[in-house]
Amino acid sequence: MVSLGGEAVELSAAEFGQVSLVSTYAVGRAMQLHTMANNTIDHIVLTPRERECLQWAAVGKSEWEISQILGISEHTSEKHLLNAKSKLGAVNRVQAVAEAIRRGYIS
Repeated sequence: MVSLGGEAVELSAAEFGQVSLVSTYAVGRAMQLHTMANNTIDHIVLTPRERECLQWAAVGKSEWEISQILGISEHTSEKHLLNAKSKLGAVNRVQAVAEAIRRGYIS
């Protein structure tokens, strides 16, 4: 939607048509860019270890607990979770788990 406001917005019929045309093009292009961004995000590749760490995080395990379960260092389990969070575009661990479930990486 495009809104023009002010004390006295005076447009001729031709100018109104131009603004309408440009607005329609801009909205269409924005939608196209949004769709392209979503398609790029859908092709995320999580490593098996990132998926495994997310699966354990989904059941409430801490980085230390995940490290003990998987036989890796706590730092490594934290790194896997941070990488997965970054790839999924999540701002926190809970959102990363939710995104991984939504996308079918974990159940």
